[in-house]
Amino acid sequence: MLIETAMSLAAPWPLKVVLDSVFASRPLPAFLVWLLGTSSPDPFTFLFAIVGATVTIALLQAAGAYINEYYAAGIGQRIAHDLRQSVYGSPCPTTTGSKSGR
Repeated sequence: MLIETAMSLAAPWPLKVVLDSVFASRPLPAFLVWLLGTSSPDPFTFLFAIVGATVTIALLQAAGAYINEYYAAGIGQRIAHDLRQSVYGSPCPTTTGSKSGR
């Protein structure tokens, strides 16, 4: 759940970088300069980095959602199992001489 939340917060970041660096002519963030190796990359390298960041964020968000659903389903199954065991788990004691005549 923490990964999914972090990736939901990071999802708008690539658009911010594009808007700031392309339209507002602000410098690239320091870690992106380090990653690309230059402070003014050509447009295709910049586009490749931003698309890669978007895809990575989406994949991490999907993986976080899958892990969250997997564990939530497992917990639900264990709760249902424990409830069934507590309600139906022990068989009723049978008596040899019942009064109902069966």
